[in-house]
Amino acid sequence: MHPSRSLPRSQRASVLIVALLLCTIIGISLVSYYRLAASALTGATRSFLSLSNINLAEIGLEHAMACFYDQSTGTPSGTRLERLERLRHDRETKENRDRGSRAQLPCGGPRLCE
Repeated sequence: MHPSRSLPRSQRASVLIVALLLCTIIGISLVSYYRLAASALTGATRSFLSLSNINLAEIGLEHAMACFYDQSTGTPSGTRLERLERLRHDRETKENRDRGSRAQLPCGGPRLCE
């Protein structure tokens, strides 16, 4: 059995320096990768919001054109929008009613129970 030999002091210091340099390089690469991912996320979010804003602007223009069209034909301007809101409300109440009836049935819906 040989007694354990330890490295001389200068070699231990050089190993420590190499380990610190390696940890520094790994840390810098992780930080740069994190920044790259964060900037990609920011770009994707901006792109999504830009497209969403364009869609909202188009909808606003369509509503405005519908109001102008209704005014030129003699129909009151708010009538068409009120009708659209009423249709949307009726559709939502029907969906909620259907969802409620499915929740009460044990089989999951009226078509499945037949």
